[in-house]
Amino acid sequence: MRNRKRIGIAAIASILLLSGCSGSVQEAPQLLEPASVGVSTIKVERRSFYSADSIDVSVVPETTELYFTMDGQISSIRVNEGQLVKKGDVLATIDQSDLLDRIKDVQEELSYIETSYAHQLKQLDLAVQIAQLQYEKLQQEYEHSQQRPERSIAQAPEAQEREDTDLQENTDGGEESRTDESASEESSSAENSSESSETIDSDSASEEASQESSFEESSELGEESSTASPVPGITQYEVEQSRIKMRQAELAYTQKQEEYQRKVSQKQEQRQMLLDKVGEDTLKAPCDGRIVSVLWNEGDRVNEYKTVMILANENVMQLRGEKYSNSSLKRYTKMDVVINNQTYEVAYIPYDEEYYYQAALNKVVLPSRFSFKTETEACFGESGTVHVYKEYSEDTLVLPKACVQSDEMGYFVYKAEQGQRVKTYITIGITTATHTEVVDGLQEGDEIYGRE
Repeated sequence: MRNRKRIGIAAIASILLLSGCSGSVQEAPQLLEPASVGVSTIKVERRSFYSADSIDVSVVPETTELYFTMDGQISSIRVNEGQLVKKGDVLATIDQSDLLDRIKDVQEELSYIETSYAHQLKQLDLAVQIAQLQYEKLQQEYEHSQQRPERSIAQAPEAQEREDTDLQENTDGGEESRTDESASEESSSAENSSESSETIDSDSASEEASQESSFEESSELGEESSTASPVPGITQYEVEQSRIKMRQAELAYTQKQEEYQRKVSQKQEQRQMLLDKVGEDTLKAPCDGRIVSVLWNEGDRVNEYKTVMILANENVMQLRGEKYSNSSLKRYTKMDVVINNQTYEVAYIPYDEEYYYQAALNKVVLPSRFSFKTETEACFGESGTVHVYKEYSEDTLVLPKACVQSDEMGYFVYKAEQGQRVKTYITIGITTATHTEVVDGLQEGDEIYGRE
């Protein structure tokens, strides 16, 4: 039996060997895709295409969260859960003692600011006046000291002329007196000795020398008085320093006045905000409806904007769903809802930013809310799906995402042209988990190779 098997295997091997040697060798076709993947063509279609998020919602009556706009202690709760109320009914009240005390404190702070700053501004104003007087005084002294040398130079020639006149008069008078004395002596006695004559001549000569000396000294003194510099006084540097001090005093006064006005304005605004809340101690129903929830009791202390109770308006339908970003839903403008296979346009009902922020701090989950209108009556409790369109293209080319590939050159597809596969680069737009928008590179009806 073993021998027969061996003979059979050898025979088969020899037959295969002979057939391979006698025929030509055929090359295997080149595979553009793995052999295990099926290949088919898909036509490019044109339709509306979008990228959207989904939010599960249910139909509920329109609800309003009611809260006080100030901190305080609840003094009364006048309704119960499930109770029907009319618009304007008083639902709850709060004690305003804390608010009134706060207004009083702010008023006292404002009075203190006005009093203290009035004293400071008075002192700074006085400093400005003193600095101004000092500057003006120094400026006048400096200008006077600059005018003094000019007056000295202008008066010098007059002084010199007066000195020359006085000196000439003294010289003429001396000569006349000497002439009279000589004549008198000659007439009274003719026997004057030569010694007397010599003595007179000697005295006259010394007297003239003395007069010449005094004249030279007086001339030198006149020249010195006319060319001497004025006595040093106020310098320009001192005047400039005084001016700077005056400016600094004025600046300090201006800054303090601006600071005073800013603080007074802040306190006045704070006081007005508190005064506006006076009378808001009463919570009233904004519309007809039913109280669906009362969250606090009499005597409880609540913070401003903290929800006290919830009122449902059963005449208006609303959609309420999972939490979603308040800012994002305010930004997106296109959205709709599908209820019982019917599509309706919806609009987001945004939260007040301060209320939304306070809820986030208190770790309160706020549901998303939408308003919608239907031609047919919808039932409370029905569920649906809201589509929030982040990107939307009307009448655009769309391909299955699996057909699109990429390389270092960009995105491409294999287009079928006359039985050939042609690599074609494209420009894409919106992309979802299943499809891709084709912005450029293809036309409607083009056949594209894709994977099955």
